[in-house]
Amino acid sequence: MFFRAGQFRHKITIQVATQSGPGSTGGIVETWATHSTAFAKIVNKGGKEFQGGGKVSGETTHEFWFRQDVSKATITRLMQIVFNGITYDITAVPRVIEPDRVWLVEAKQRD
Repeated sequence: MFFRAGQFRHKITIQVATQSGPGSTGGIVETWATHSTAFAKIVNKGGKEFQGGGKVSGETTHEFWFRQDVSKATITRLMQIVFNGITYDITAVPRVIEPDRVWLVEAKQRD
């Protein structure tokens, strides 16, 4: 597979959850910190709608393709991607596409 640099034009932020001490109610507070940033090619893979309990909800799935040094970063399903103020939950364990060392991450848009 061949990728041109111009395809990677959308700046994304990959975030990891961090936990801090007790909050005002005594529970653990979860916040998100920047793990890394990258320029990505984003592909909309479509969406689905669900109806249940008198409510309609949807799910939009995307693929994020980006270059990142494999030795420097590990990306897991416990992380999230932020692009243009929209948060995406990582749904599939990322893979590295050789020989270009391009990451492929599948994620769904958070409601």
